[in-house]
Amino acid sequence: MQLPGGAEFSYRYYRNPVARATVVLLPGGIGLPDLFYLHFERFAEHYSVITFDYQEQFTTNAELARAVASLLDGLDEHVWLVGQSLGGVIAQIVAKFHPERIEGLVCPIRVRWLGIWVKRLATN
Repeated sequence: MQLPGGAEFSYRYYRNPVARATVVLLPGGIGLPDLFYLHFERFAEHYSVITFDYQEQFTTNAELARAVASLLDGLDEHVWLVGQSLGGVIAQIVAKFHPERIEGLVCPIRVRWLGIWVKRLATN
């Protein structure tokens, strides 16, 4: 998909015709969604699932979060963000600045002080 500003955003989207909701799987630091492959199969039984690699053209967490929000706008999706480690940080940035697209968050490693870092990371 081409995002506003011309950047290409490659993604994988499994549309489940009887989906209860759509989930976006956001992996940790290395940004490879294949780390979620077992989860993907389980989620896909009941949900639509979106995954993607963290792409080099988005050099900051804020840029990646804006790209994720633009992808959701382009797909006209309201989603649950499932973020592990760095993916949890990205999920929180997207949710903070684009709440209109977010149904909920699942960030299993969230800690109290992380809100401070989300504010800092979102300005990069």
